[in-house]
Amino acid sequence: MNDNTRFLMGIYQVALLIENSLDYSVMINFKDETERKAYEERYEVRGRVFDHFLAEGSPMDYFCKRNSRKYNPEVAEENDKGTKIMSQLQEFSTDVYGNNRKEDSNTPVVSIIKNAVGEKEVHVESSRINHLFDMIVGLNQTVSETIVGHLNYFEKDLKDPQEDFRKLFEAYDQYYRANYMTAVCINIANKFDEYNRAARAAIDTARQNGVDVNSPEFKLENDPTVYFVRSELQQLLGYADFCMKHTIYLDDELKQTYANYTDSLNYFNGTKAIPEGKTLVDVLNEFCMTFNKYLVESTKKWQPLHEKMYNELVEYENAMREQMAKGEAPAAEAESDKGSEK
Repeated sequence: MNDNTRFLMGIYQVALLIENSLDYSVMINFKDETERKAYEERYEVRGRVFDHFLAEGSPMDYFCKRNSRKYNPEVAEENDKGTKIMSQLQEFSTDVYGNNRKEDSNTPVVSIIKNAVGEKEVHVESSRINHLFDMIVGLNQTVSETIVGHLNYFEKDLKDPQEDFRKLFEAYDQYYRANYMTAVCINIANKFDEYNRAARAAIDTARQNGVDVNSPEFKLENDPTVYFVRSELQQLLGYADFCMKHTIYLDDELKQTYANYTDSLNYFNGTKAIPEGKTLVDVLNEFCMTFNKYLVESTKKWQPLHEKMYNELVEYENAMREQMAKGEAPAAEAESDKGSEK
């Protein structure tokens, strides 16, 4: 652990908190009041921590300012990615974690509301789930590629390969991909079911109105509900495709799991028949579980590495504070404007 590791961990924590918001992409039925309150408290803590890791002086703030024309005149206007990245992160912070939310802010994706008995609870705006997936997949990729840029810079230019952090980040990327795809699969299955119901309703209505639904002139997508639901389904498929194509550390098992996912989509476009003895519900349930095995395995690989590195970071920062308390100057912060966005 050194200052470069500490710098990387600050940016990594931003990626991790973006990934954490996948919790709000799937509706949860709580077993009891204790579980619901823990969920609400965890959400509020995440909001404060996310705000902390974007605050002035944080590694993410430092990186964005070094790559912002406003703070660094050497940055050409067309290369001002720092301003863009921080703006997107702050929008996410407001939309998802409620930081700096104002009355004229956009409709939040996640918020704290008072329930029927006057207690606080986490509310997820179901109409904005697709927007949440869009923000997560784009921002996580941007932050992850920023980390890769710094890792390469530290190794090549500073001769500091950061091997332990690289192992952690490799495990994190694989865990994140599996978790993201699991959440997307659940929403794709639900949206496909919604599409089927909307299509059946549109067909029934057309028949009741004397329309020949077998005529080439009958276009199912002319029904507003069918068109809207299909558009949302296509969005989800696009987010999943982006996630897979931009995987940073692709191993053979994840590659095969991606292939299984792609093959399962053939059930939905009608090019693959539902197996004998199974129903569409069976197929949808199995589809939701496509990434489950890999998610379990990648979580087991990532979690201990995360806990080890986090504990080392705490010890390192405690030592820094002790140095400062004694009047000793801590080691200089890592300084790098290297990195990349998606």
